[in-house]
Amino acid sequence: MGKSLKIPAYQLVLLIVGSRLMQAYTYLPLISGTSYNQDAWISCILSIVYSIIVCFPILFLMNKFRNIEFSEVLNMIMGTIVGKIIAGLIALFFIFLSITWLMVAIIFINSYLFDELPSWIIVVLVGVPIIYIATSGLTTLGRIAAIVVPFAILTVIVFAILGINKMDLHELQPILADSTFMDINGGAFLTAARLSDILIIFVVYHYLTDRKKINKVFGFSLIIFTTLFVVMVISVITVLGVQYARISWNPYYTFTRQVELFEFIQRVESLNALAWFVTTILNMALINFVTSFILQRIFNLKSHKKFVLPLVLLSAVVALLPFLNRTTIVDTIKSTDVYPWVTLLFIFALPFAVLLVYFFRKKSIDKKVKQKEREPNPGIA
Repeated sequence: MGKSLKIPAYQLVLLIVGSRLMQAYTYLPLISGTSYNQDAWISCILSIVYSIIVCFPILFLMNKFRNIEFSEVLNMIMGTIVGKIIAGLIALFFIFLSITWLMVAIIFINSYLFDELPSWIIVVLVGVPIIYIATSGLTTLGRIAAIVVPFAILTVIVFAILGINKMDLHELQPILADSTFMDINGGAFLTAARLSDILIIFVVYHYLTDRKKINKVFGFSLIIFTTLFVVMVISVITVLGVQYARISWNPYYTFTRQVELFEFIQRVESLNALAWFVTTILNMALINFVTSFILQRIFNLKSHKKFVLPLVLLSAVVALLPFLNRTTIVDTIKSTDVYPWVTLLFIFALPFAVLLVYFFRKKSIDKKVKQKEREPNPGIA
């Protein structure tokens, strides 16, 4: 399996922030959610509370089994067969995400950057770096995140500052006049339900350089992302207006197109496009790695690397199927009808079921935990 690899907490925070940021960069889901009016930013802030509630089962499991990796936790609580089945379901979910994000990349590039670029070339352009990064492993992902994600964060801040002169704060008014209690909370809940990245933390938490920082990783990533998300939502609403933002496929990119630098430098949205492209590749590589690592653990293999290329090829084949309408599929996922509820099954329902079984078998499992904690960390290839 090779020597043990670790990831510092700050790099994992950046990986999670980058992954979440790509949803906001690409289609700003809250704008098309339940609270799709001028109060969307309030739902965004409130989503912090719902995120903590939704992620509580996984957070509890990670803290309780801090010194045991995720696959062993599942096997220990649920039994080997059921544990592997649950791990397999999580892997299938990540495969679904991988295919979806490749479709999103194709649509975004064809719609906003290079409208005549063939889809297969886009697949090659994103597929090659994904294979290299995912094969290199968790340490490489963390090091790249330390460079790429701060750049993406910086673009959000810079575009917000440059767009101030175009913002009309009256677009945020009247506050709470057009939203009910259910609207605000519904938007917050659906925003929290979209954040599947807690599963990524669950898969790799055992390999933090300091496992005591599990809660800090979750907390800091949530606060940083929510702050950026609020900035993005307010920027879009105050510059484009709610009605136009709702019908735009990519409202945030549309916002960046309105921004100019020193009144004569235009097309600065290319910085946004660059940040989106490199961070999206990082996000897809992270998903590929996590999926490969889960499959490695299910089949008890020495390395995750043999799964990396097949997963990329699978995503490419599905995304390029001629009879699939990529736009319709992605629009369905963007809506509140499908994706949040599918995600909720994996980030809350399944972990909650595992947690219930743990409480029923607490005494016997705690004995196994004490034994397991004395064993050395196996590491990641």
